[in-house]
Amino acid sequence: MSDQDDERMSNVATAAPGGSADCSTVSSGHGLPAFDALWMDLYSRLSDLCVDQRPAVRKSAGQTLFSMIAAHGAMLEKSSWQTVLWKVQCCLIVN
Repeated sequence: MSDQDDERMSNVATAAPGGSADCSTVSSGHGLPAFDALWMDLYSRLSDLCVDQRPAVRKSAGQTLFSMIAAHGAMLEKSSWQTVLWKVQCCLIVN
């Protein structure tokens, strides 16, 4: 990891409840760098809410998901974009 990634991870760790972040569970399923795995977890969870039965939840989750990708997507490594496209966005199209 680069120094910039270390700084981002420490910021995430201090913002997490209890003051620490455990990325092992997040990154294990995707094989992504730890920082990207945190974003992927957020994107995946919002993607799940985009197909919720409640219209207001679907609308808000979709707006938030695409706003987050637009605002923070540049922070992802290029290799992580394939995962975002196939595991998040394509799932929305299918569902």
